[in-house]
Amino acid sequence: VVLLVVVGAPIVEELFFRGLLFSALRKRGVGAVLTIVITGVVFAGFHFEPTRFFVLLPTGILLGWVRWKTGSTGASMVAHGVVNAPGAIVLLVGIPDVTP
Repeated sequence: VVLLVVVGAPIVEELFFRGLLFSALRKRGVGAVLTIVITGVVFAGFHFEPTRFFVLLPTGILLGWVRWKTGSTGASMVAHGVVNAPGAIVLLVGIPDVTP
């Protein structure tokens, strides 16, 4: 599960959000800032977690900014993996007195 959270999800999600969607919007003449915001909103909504939407939105915007600044979905994949790593570590080792 940890491998999927840190490696699998970032690859798949970044290929779609910062690869296909980001590129399609830019090719259609959408500005960089609006493209970053749109892909961030779609990213946050895609997770179907209304209570975490406003946590996921800045994450999606940050990943969009990384994609825009570097021109690379690989960079946003690595950044996504780094963002997911703390949660994956908690899944792996738990938090004493909190997780079973």
